[in-house]
Amino acid sequence: MDSDMNCNCLSSVIVPGEEIAYIIFTSGSSGIPKAVQVRHKNFIDCMHSLAYINAFDKDDTVVQMIRCSFDIHV
Repeated sequence: MDSDMNCNCLSSVIVPGEEIAYIIFTSGSSGIPKAVQVRHKNFIDCMHSLAYINAFDKDDTVVQMIRCSFDIHV
């Protein structure tokens, strides 16, 4: 995958990578809810990684059964 790709050309809306995309609450091992901020850059890096290793192609079908309270659903 071209690491120099300009993702800004995909949309007329420009969102800085350091902006918070969403906040998810997790209890971790303590049992006390903790807010975790996920930034747009984190999501973009994850998508780049999947594309780089050719994890999926256009003929793949992905079934995902997970609660929306778990951030993998994004």
